[in-house]
Amino acid sequence: MAPESVTLRNGERMQIERLLPPMDTFGGRVRTWEPLQDDLFSGALAETLYTPYFVGLIEGDYAGSLGYYVPVDTRDVGIVEFVATEDRHRRKGVADALMSRMLREFVANGGQALHLCTTNPVAGHLYENHGFWYRVGDGMRFTVADADDFDATYLAFDGDPVVRDAVWGDLPRAAILYNMREPAWLLKEVLDDCLRDTRYEYHFARLKLRVANAQGAVLVLATPKNRVVGQTVFIRRDTYPQQHVATLSLRVAPAYMEHAVGLLGAAVDRGGEIGVSVLEFPVAASDPDLAAIASAAGFTEVARLPDRIRDGDSWVDLCLFELALARPARPFHASETYYANRHPWHVERIAEG
Repeated sequence: MAPESVTLRNGERMQIERLLPPMDTFGGRVRTWEPLQDDLFSGALAETLYTPYFVGLIEGDYAGSLGYYVPVDTRDVGIVEFVATEDRHRRKGVADALMSRMLREFVANGGQALHLCTTNPVAGHLYENHGFWYRVGDGMRFTVADADDFDATYLAFDGDPVVRDAVWGDLPRAAILYNMREPAWLLKEVLDDCLRDTRYEYHFARLKLRVANAQGAVLVLATPKNRVVGQTVFIRRDTYPQQHVATLSLRVAPAYMEHAVGLLGAAVDRGGEIGVSVLEFPVAASDPDLAAIASAAGFTEVARLPDRIRDGDSWVDLCLFELALARPARPFHASETYYANRHPWHVERIAEG
C-alpha cells in the first residue's frame, strides 16, 4: 500500500507507511511486548493474528508509530498497542494523524470495537477525541455503533459453541470477553492477578506463553461467528514434585453460562492428558454463582481462607475448590526440565566421584 502524506500542526509533511510482519522495526523503536517481539515481527503469529503497524516519517526520520491487533478471519474486534512519538516530534500531531489513519482502516474492514489503555492523561485526551472512552480501570474502548448496542449484541447467543484451543487471534477476542462488566466476578483471571476492575489484554499473551510445553492449556468457547464467549485456563505448578497440581480459572459470557460446566470439563480432560491429577479452582466467596458452577463440574470446596481479598472497603473470603483425578503412574516432565534440578550427567559425575 502506498504511503499517505499528511500535514502536521506545525506545517511539516509526514509520510504514513503501513507495515505488516515480517517488518522493519526502525532499530527497535516500533515495539510490541518483549516476549512476543521476535515471533510477532517475524510473522510467526500472522496465521491467526493480523498486526498492521502505522509508522510516521518526517523527511525520512522516524517520528512515531502504533499498531493494532485483530483476528485474521474476522477483523471485527481488536486492541491498539504501543502508540509512540519520538521526543523531538512531540506536539506536532504525530499520534493524532496515525490514530486517524488506523481507525479509517479498522472501520473499513468491518471493525466494531477496539480496546487500549493509558495512564497518561494527555494520551487519554487524544484517545477521547477519537471516540475512545474509559471502560475498565485504565482501559478505554472505541465502538463503531452505540456502546450499549455493542454490549447487548456482540456476546449475545448466536448458536451452539465449540470448545477449542486458544490461538493468537483470540487475543483481541479475549479482551472483549474480559473487559465486559458481566459476569462481575471478583477474581476475573486469578492466574494473572486480574480482578473485577482490571482491564485485560496482555494477560492473554502472558497466559498463552505460560502454558507452552505442556505446562497447561488455554481453552476457549467459540460461537459459530468465532466470537470467544468463554475461556478457561489451567497452569501446573512449576516444580518437579508438584507438577501434578494445577490452578484453574474460568470466565463465560452470561448468554453462554449454561456451557460453563462443559468448558470446565474440557479443561479437566486436557489436564488428565498431560499428567495433572489435582485441579485447584479459587473462587471469591462473593461469587456464589461461580461456586455453583464449580460444584456442578465436580469440584469440592476444600478450604476457605477468611478475609483474603479486599473488595473496596470490604474483605472477602477466598474459597478453594478442588478436583482430584487419577494420579499419573509417572511424572509427565522429567526432573531435569525444572530449574536447579540435576541432569543425568550430574548424577553420573557424582557417582564416578
